Amino acid sequence: MIRAYASHSSPLSAEDAVISVLAASPKHEIRGKKRLHKSTFLCSYSGVPIAARFSIRHFGVFSGEVANALDVLTTFGDLTMHDEQIGPNGYFTTVYSLAEKPKHKTDPMIAKTMTALVSYSTPSLEVASTVAFFMMQGETEAAAMRETKRIKPALSTPAEFAITKRLLKELAEMRAGADGQRPKNS
Repeated sequence: MIRAYASHSSPLSAEDAVISVLAASPKHEIRGKKRLHKSTFLCSYSGVPIAARFSIRHFGVFSGEVANALDVLTTFGDLTMHDEQIGPNGYFTTVYSLAEKPKHKTDPMIAKTMTALVSYSTPSLEVASTVAFFMMQGETEAAAMRETKRIKPALSTPAEFAITKRLLKELAEMRAGADGQRPKNS
């Protein structure tokens, strides 16, 4: 089981986690609810204690608490959202943004994690978060990849699994550094 790192005495609420994830994102925005869920989960995987339960749904890791936090924060004006056309097919995605500059300091591990995640595509985050979810449930990496391939066959390519291994290793090294441990030699 992933341990929270020492700087936290209590878990972040789902609302605070969402605000911190957005505050640490470029331009304080994230394109897509799916990306926001995966990013928040991967912050949790990195060792940030977040008061949200995650489960596997059709599009991978999902949290009802994070979904509720998005609804509450947009209803009360802490977040704004708008639809934007993306990609060659012109699909629409919801863009979530902070309504104003964050008033509180962003959690340092969330900031590090979001800096790492910015260069990865949403499908890569989907595969990585699914593998990480199964690993957090006690599965070996190989078993987690087999289960991910079973439920996400179209995304579970050798190239995506190579990206997943690289990303999860990077996050594990950040977590170890935050815990005051030296990363394993590879």
